[in-house]
Amino acid sequence: MGRSYHNITAKYNAFFLAREKMKEAEKELFLSRKDDYNKILDVIPPNDSNQLSKVKTVMEDCIKKCGMVINFHPYSKWVGASYELVGRSRFYMQDYENAITTFKYVNTKGLEESAVHRSLINLMRTFLALNQMGDAKTVMNFLKGENLNKVNLAEFNLTRAQYFRMLNNYKAVAKYLERAVPLMHRGERKGRIYFILGQIFHEFNRPNEALGYYKKVLVNNPTYEMIFYSKLSMAQVFPIETAKDEKKIQKYFKTLLADSKNKDFEDKIYYEMGIFELRRQDFAKAVLHLQKSASVSANPSQKAYSYLKLAEIHYDNLQRYEKAKQYYDSAITNLPKDAENYDRIVRRYKVLDKFVSNLNTVRLQDSLLRYARLDSNALQARLSYELQIEERQRQDQIERLEAEAAKQAAKRKTSGSSLASSQNVAGPWYFYNTTAVALGKREFQKQWGNRQLADNWRRSLREEEVEVDSLVKTKEVVVDREQLIKDRVEQRKTALLKII
Repeated sequence: MGRSYHNITAKYNAFFLAREKMKEAEKELFLSRKDDYNKILDVIPPNDSNQLSKVKTVMEDCIKKCGMVINFHPYSKWVGASYELVGRSRFYMQDYENAITTFKYVNTKGLEESAVHRSLINLMRTFLALNQMGDAKTVMNFLKGENLNKVNLAEFNLTRAQYFRMLNNYKAVAKYLERAVPLMHRGERKGRIYFILGQIFHEFNRPNEALGYYKKVLVNNPTYEMIFYSKLSMAQVFPIETAKDEKKIQKYFKTLLADSKNKDFEDKIYYEMGIFELRRQDFAKAVLHLQKSASVSANPSQKAYSYLKLAEIHYDNLQRYEKAKQYYDSAITNLPKDAENYDRIVRRYKVLDKFVSNLNTVRLQDSLLRYARLDSNALQARLSYELQIEERQRQDQIERLEAEAAKQAAKRKTSGSSLASSQNVAGPWYFYNTTAVALGKREFQKQWGNRQLADNWRRSLREEEVEVDSLVKTKEVVVDREQLIKDRVEQRKTALLKII
């Protein structure tokens, strides 16, 4: 009678409340995650410290309620499950040391088998969060020999998949995800696993299977973001057999751009349009779409991936190494350190940087030798001709930049007026209006990117598509275009003649 009393009062009072709070908190963490869709997603989203404040109070309350079960009902069958909830709460609070201690305690005390298995699975996840792959493997090897129930088996397969995801062994990731999905209930989490399987088979160049998995995402009640990325990915693996198929996909991308709900995804749509044209071997269109992606993006990570793809096209396909070097330079500035093949990308950039420097030196020496063979009159004529072409092109670039700057200034002025209007309606001051501040921040990042606080920050504006030299910085007065070009040609010609 005593044990039954403790079982009932433990389960339907403190433990029940703690378990329900944990479910709600885990759902909130799952829905607030930040995924990078430019790489294969993590099976288990990382424990984000930025989200800790959202659930800290809930986790502390879970620990308190589970402590009541452990202290007041020590003979109930829910003690092991309560300890497991305590360990999980500490895990989400990133108190990893105490989480490990708690999970190990459940195992060593021989409590309920299901709680022991769940604790060991979470112990493995804690080791993965700490990147302690050897310890995680030890726990994994032990659990392989255990008889797990359906829920724990699904969680174990997901955790094994995450272990191999961290090792970039995607074949093993797919193997364990395919074992996990039949054991999972329909819902957003299962849909996310289908999306990862789609990504993996897409990576393996198995488009039919990838397409099938992306379709399964849509029947699992996904978020709009997941729906968007699933449909975008489906367009990339859709079989292209005729020109009509190509036009159908291109039209689909344009439809996505026209949808106001996709305004925040505009940079990603242009990126995927570039990837699609690259698939068609139309490098010119691919470059245009990727440049557009970079220019409209307020997301430093997406901007970096767009520049990276531009760099790869100019390096691998177009063999325009100087341009490739510039794009790699722009990409590495904001490329996430956990990006696929990050170290290889940095190595290529360093080699390319040296190569371009040497190439420019060789070209300069060749030009000087060629010029040195000419007589004085021929040399003067050749230099005037070549320098005039260069300076005309540069002046065109300067004028385009000035026109674009004026256009952006007018746009910001208009946006400022709109913000002022909304401020007058909604509140006394712009910075009290969080919506207006968020909008202003987005517009700033779209134009200037993420910038450290510094005086005269505009001076650090990086080169992107064209070189803007000191002639722009000195803010030249408006003079006759032809005279301006002529003066610069003469200045450069005089400097070159001294070298030759």
